[in-house]
Amino acid sequence: MTLKRQYIIYLLLLLTVFFIFGSFYIFINPIWSAPDEISHFTYPKYILDHQDLPNYFTHLNFWEAHQPPLYYLISSIFLLPVDNLSINAQVYVLRYLSLLMGMTTVLISYFAAKKVFPDKKYIILGVPTFIATLPMYQYISASINNDNLANLFGAILIYYICSTLRDKLSNKLIILSSIFIGLSLITKIILLPLSAILGLILLIRILKGKNNKVSNLAYLVIPIILISSWWYIRNYLLYGEPLGWTAMSDLWSSLQYKNIFDQELFITWWKTVYKSFFGIFGKLNIILPIYVYLFYSILAALSIFGWLQASIRKKYNSFQRNSVLILLICFILTLLGIFYNSTKYYQPQGRYLFPALISIAIIIVPGLFFLIEKKYKLLLSSIVVIILLGLNIVSIMTVYGFYQDKNSDHLIGSNLISYDQDRWIIQSEIEIYEFMDEGLRLLSSGSDPFVFTPDDLRIPSHEVNQIIIEMKVSNGNNGQLFWKSITDPGFEEENSIEFEVLPDNEWHEYILPVGDAIDSSTILNQFRIDPADTAGEIIIKKIFIE
Repeated sequence: MTLKRQYIIYLLLLLTVFFIFGSFYIFINPIWSAPDEISHFTYPKYILDHQDLPNYFTHLNFWEAHQPPLYYLISSIFLLPVDNLSINAQVYVLRYLSLLMGMTTVLISYFAAKKVFPDKKYIILGVPTFIATLPMYQYISASINNDNLANLFGAILIYYICSTLRDKLSNKLIILSSIFIGLSLITKIILLPLSAILGLILLIRILKGKNNKVSNLAYLVIPIILISSWWYIRNYLLYGEPLGWTAMSDLWSSLQYKNIFDQELFITWWKTVYKSFFGIFGKLNIILPIYVYLFYSILAALSIFGWLQASIRKKYNSFQRNSVLILLICFILTLLGIFYNSTKYYQPQGRYLFPALISIAIIIVPGLFFLIEKKYKLLLSSIVVIILLGLNIVSIMTVYGFYQDKNSDHLIGSNLISYDQDRWIIQSEIEIYEFMDEGLRLLSSGSDPFVFTPDDLRIPSHEVNQIIIEMKVSNGNNGQLFWKSITDPGFEEENSIEFEVLPDNEWHEYILPVGDAIDSSTILNQFRIDPADTAGEIIIKKIFIE
């Protein structure tokens, strides 16, 4: 059997395994349980329904309106033929679209590894294996999230970085690189470091070349401008700046702010990013067994040791050294990007590193094989692959077990205030909040304070007859309760009930007969409580579902 045929058979098997594992996640993971899935679904639905892109003026609470639109435009095309089907069917279609993007990323990682280590069979196959068997990568690839297109374009950018370092500069290489830079810039801002590195390498090679500098510069710049400039011009006309971050900040600024430079939070951020790179699922609330993280940590440590040994024994050439150094820069700049973002909005999520995942794999995998003698490579690599597949099964069973054990019935007849308090979102005109023995205390500074419960309640709507809110307010006349479900994922007026409040700073129960107002065939995921309509002190003691 030729080497090329071996590669093809192995890759087909690997992609099949990835598809099977991804399909398990698609069906065992409840709708909207993956990170921000409901927002990433609502965006293409908005495009389909309005033939327009959302913005923060026409849809104030549209959380992802700042996101570049390419993933959502593609998703809206796939939604078009299934728009009349159930929400579940539409979700599964988009989850499989994301899984297809994830599979393509795995395939591209093979070609990128081949560029850097063309004569190293085990490294060439080891890089896509590392990516395809990474639990968190499987999980996010099976969810609706623009991360998946960002991961794909990140992989393509890294492939072209490797190609630009290795291959002869040609018009085709410049134009294709420029096209994918342009597409990346309308996919997700986290791709900016990789786009800048590829553009800079191309620019240096063009300027150092002897011929056709002007035409080559045009090939580099013009496709980027044609593909991506419209998005940034549109943002400037709408918001007065090209990224739309000012309007986003106005919406997001009232989220619970956490100072990442606080010593405890700083350490927690790094720990969580590290562990969630390998796998923390759901809303960062599904933790894998400790031995999963331990195994990956051992691989990382062995890889570092392997590179040190290879440096002494000269097991790589200068091109491979330079390529790995540049890929290391890709990883570091991506990491610094998500750290900077967390200084504004605390987001300790390792999945944000996945656009640079190929660079990470091309660093880790060679380090492991540098340690192994040739005669043991097949045996040891086979053992590692079997262990990785076993950990994938453990990860799937962990997610499955979490949702099997998490019976939503325990929320019926219980006080919702005590549910997962770390994930309540305190939003809009609330200066002070704290969970006390009495309940949730809020100090409102305006006329529209509101809070969100966690978004994974999963309460069967047919079991909900009424909701009792016990609270006391110092000012205000009216309150309102909104609900969101898997079939109607927005907080709209028709999915709400208003009630009068007594502003006497005494405890009162407000009985809200929501049973007839809620669709009895759906699943409730989240509530939004607007407890008053005037500045003042509010204490919510109980939100009781019965």
